[in-house]
Amino acid sequence: MKATTRKLLYPVLLVSLLGVAIGSLWAGIRPIYLLLFALVLLAAARLANYQLRDFYRGLQASQQQDWPTAETNFQAFLARGPWLKRLM
Repeated sequence: MKATTRKLLYPVLLVSLLGVAIGSLWAGIRPIYLLLFALVLLAAARLANYQLRDFYRGLQASQQQDWPTAETNFQAFLARGPWLKRLM
């Protein structure tokens, strides 16, 4: 993803989250439930990325043309076993 796209994505995301928060308060949903829902989504995203961390490190190293580090990270990612198909 390009840097300009990321810079545009964050304000759109923040405005949409603000709209969801205002809409849920207007609909009568308690703020604690909204907070718990946001924490669950945040935790789920972090756990999914945790399994893919070696892949993303290898991708970053290959973009910087650091081939030995990229190969090491990709090999570590592939060595994790058959869970990869289940994750996908």
